[in-house]
Amino acid sequence: MGLVINHVADGVEFADLAEQLDVETPYTIPELPVMVGGPVERTRGFVLHSPDYALKRATLDVTDWCSMTNNVAILRELLGGYGPEQAMLALGYSSWGPGQLEEELGGSSWLNVTASPELMFETPADDIWDRCLASIGVNPAMLHSISGNA
Repeated sequence: MGLVINHVADGVEFADLAEQLDVETPYTIPELPVMVGGPVERTRGFVLHSPDYALKRATLDVTDWCSMTNNVAILRELLGGYGPEQAMLALGYSSWGPGQLEEELGGSSWLNVTASPELMFETPADDIWDRCLASIGVNPAMLHSISGNA
């Protein structure tokens, strides 16, 4: 399972969830990025967030600086001004068949970068791709849609 973190969900605002979830918000609703997490189950939400928040049986520690929760309770808390210090919401996810991801990685279909809290939580979505490429010294003009091994 994977989540896209650099594709903003057009026309979806985090504040719209307050009405949908019937949550009273006594003050300004925090701006939280809403991403298209992937093509599978696009109405299912996943919150990637700092580890300063956890729900029993609903939060998974992904790294020492990132956790994931996919329970509506975290959305209610974020809308109410509680919850993790840093967060982003992804709608949907990406999925691969058995061995498919390993095959794609082995076939040079992916460029791998080291994730960081700055990249995930502090970088504007439109800048993530370029910053990832720059971090591994890749010029986007040199990328091609055909891969192989020389």
